[in-house]
Amino acid sequence: MEVSLNIPEEFLAGLPTIEEVLRLRPSPQLQTQLEQLLEKQRTQGLDTY
Repeated sequence: MEVSLNIPEEFLAGLPTIEEVLRLRPSPQLQTQLEQLLEKQRTQGLDTY
C-alpha cells in the first residue's frame, strides 16, 4: 500500500511557520490508510521490502 501525503509544493516553498505545519491534517483517505496500516502492524506485522 502506497501512502501519499500530497502536501502542495507551494505550501512548503512558502516556508510555513511551525504553527502552520502543526495545523496540517491528513485527508480522510490518508487517515483511513494510516489506520489500516497501524492495524496490520498490530495484528500481522509489516514487511520491510
